[in-house]
Amino acid sequence: MSPVDDAVKNNMAKAVTTRDAQAFRPRSPTRERELLSNTAAPHHSLGYLIKESQRAFTRALQSRLEPWGITVGQWFFLRELWGEEGLSQRELSRRMGVSEPTTVTALKLMVERKLIERRRKGEDRRSLYVFLTPRGRALRDRVLPSALTVNDAAACGFSAKEVAKLRATLGRMIRNLEDDQA
Repeated sequence: MSPVDDAVKNNMAKAVTTRDAQAFRPRSPTRERELLSNTAAPHHSLGYLIKESQRAFTRALQSRLEPWGITVGQWFFLRELWGEEGLSQRELSRRMGVSEPTTVTALKLMVERKLIERRRKGEDRRSLYVFLTPRGRALRDRVLPSALTVNDAAACGFSAKEVAKLRATLGRMIRNLEDDQA
């Protein structure tokens, strides 16, 4: 091992917890080569490939939403509301996995575009609840079929078994990373 490799390992060990250091420790010479090749070629890393896949999905989705003047951000809120209206802004934020200020900003633009309206319900004067307008509801049958073709385009040439395996693998990655943050 070179002096540079030793220095990197020493600095890494100081900078991370014992548990994290265990994750970085190669388990075999083959694993060490894999780690070094991934470090040397970032375009081979899982994070990079997933980021690039997400960017490609976003570009493809935006091109399908453009004729209706809907942004990708608005799309995700519409998808949630097409499933269930009358959610509080807080619940909508929670379901979307975004901060409440982000939700407020997005919903404000959607109100201006007459896609949704925010109302108070009954005795609860503190919370605002989100409802689709007739225009927001009508977009569903026009936009949804076109937008869903992005998944079809991405999976072109994959068997149903491969798509199922990919979904399972990505779900497992997500859980692994969520567990890693705990």
